[in-house]
Amino acid sequence: GLQRRRVGEPVRCLEESPAGCRRHLLLLPRRRGQQRSCQRDPGRTRRRYEHRCVDALAVLRRWRKPEILYYLAEDGHEEVRRGIAANETTPVQADLLLSRDRDDDVRCRLAKKVAALAPTLSTEEQERVGDIVGQTLEVLAEDQLTRVRAILVDELKSADQVPGAVIERLARDGEISVAGPVLVNSPLLDDEMLLEIINSRQVQGALAAVSRRQGLDPALADAIVETDETDAITALL
Repeated sequence: GLQRRRVGEPVRCLEESPAGCRRHLLLLPRRRGQQRSCQRDPGRTRRRYEHRCVDALAVLRRWRKPEILYYLAEDGHEEVRRGIAANETTPVQADLLLSRDRDDDVRCRLAKKVAALAPTLSTEEQERVGDIVGQTLEVLAEDQLTRVRAILVDELKSADQVPGAVIERLARDGEISVAGPVLVNSPLLDDEMLLEIINSRQVQGALAAVSRRQGLDPALADAIVETDETDAITALL
């Protein structure tokens, strides 16, 4: 059943619904006359139960109490952690914790949120939380799931206010779907790094991506021509 609580505190219910999911968290105020226990009556509670689950997770995504959000970042249920990962007011310390979450969807939602927010941090925010945000991005840039890294790239490929180490890691990614957009667009890749990538021929398609950069240095263009890679040379023309 539901545990006793003070107003505004999360309430947990450990009973499973007839639909097989759990009502993990109820952040909504209890309505007058609402029962305190989960009634396992399929004919009477299924629809109300599922509706309340959706409502609770919707509230979770916009909940603003940092201490609760941090606590719930370690919740045992992935639906709760997904809501925390998507919440823009979640403390950066909790984001760093979630960057190593075992659930793929948690990390994907976190990657989308953090990558969108990182380039917009003010000078004051950079001084206060920039290091932790950078650590979170670095962990996500090393994620084993290509989809997580691709989400980062979609937001960061043209950004100039993010850690250079994160961009370098993404530019050297073993998947061209991740490395390619960064090699084409990132203003944080200097000529020395690009030349190193050209000489290493790290992944098929990397040279062609470098060739498509705007304002490519002639020395880099010469280095690409010397590789005799047809696709990369064609992209230069």
